[in-house]
Amino acid sequence: MERIAWSAPARVDLSGGAADIFGLTTLSMAIDIRTRCTLEESDHGTMVDLGYGEVCLNDAVEDEYRLLRNILKTYHPKRDVIVSTSSEIPPSSGLGGSASFSVATIAAIHDLNENHVTPYLLAEMAQRIETRGMGLMNGYQDQYCATFGGCVFMDFKGKHNYPLGQEPYAVVEPLSFPYHVVIAHTGARHCSGDANADLYESYLCGDTSISTRISELDDITRTLRVALIDEDYDTVISVVNRNQDIIRSFDRSTLDNERLIEMALSAGADAAKVTGAGCGGCIAAVCETGYATSRVAKALRRHSPFVHECGVDGGVCREV
Repeated sequence: MERIAWSAPARVDLSGGAADIFGLTTLSMAIDIRTRCTLEESDHGTMVDLGYGEVCLNDAVEDEYRLLRNILKTYHPKRDVIVSTSSEIPPSSGLGGSASFSVATIAAIHDLNENHVTPYLLAEMAQRIETRGMGLMNGYQDQYCATFGGCVFMDFKGKHNYPLGQEPYAVVEPLSFPYHVVIAHTGARHCSGDANADLYESYLCGDTSISTRISELDDITRTLRVALIDEDYDTVISVVNRNQDIIRSFDRSTLDNERLIEMALSAGADAAKVTGAGCGGCIAAVCETGYATSRVAKALRRHSPFVHECGVDGGVCREV
């Protein structure tokens, strides 16, 4: 068989945060660091390689193989293959790395099996792998952004983590983002599933402060959509900063997050926020000019193990 390789991007969530869990809106940007999945023919049964060497699928029992095992259990390659993955995305960093992994791997398997999958269905498949397949409390924006790429406004009205085919697809609107983003990692891993589960439980228990702020996230995300259409940079940075205020109110911004945010703003960023579920992971800083971006990145590199000046990237694609 020919070698098959697919990749999908990471993302920065600019507004909305956990609102996708509640069927509301988010706005995210695919960025130019990616996960890759390569399939090659195997003579020794299905093998997997996460970068540590090839292991027989039946022997890959450690937790780090759990997501890949679940994908292969659900979407079976039609022949024995070596499944190799690599990623430029720091693990558990709040950049949608697991969604990027799922989207790229599922796309590669369906390519091998010669099964056509629309982008909407691919995003839904990847999302259900992590939620219904693994019991995690996650939303939809990561998988949709990894699939479609670009800067996208997404509306998840009517979505409740039902089985495939039992709820509507998200509404996805591409937007222009002519500004600059720098990401920096605290060095601390986070678990988005745990953080989201805590928030969701508080919401279900009738915590009105949570429901009020979730509703505000939806409102300001819609405001950000209009600001990007109107090229209203002042409103863009106001919305991003307000997102961080709400993340703080959810106790998701750690001292490490706050330290990097303060450094970014002091170095010239106009807005900065925690990415993903917070509680560690990365922060994202927004700048209007390339000069300010370089200055912010230089300041953050003194204190962060991973800093990246982001470009807006495309979605999932076949590389080989």
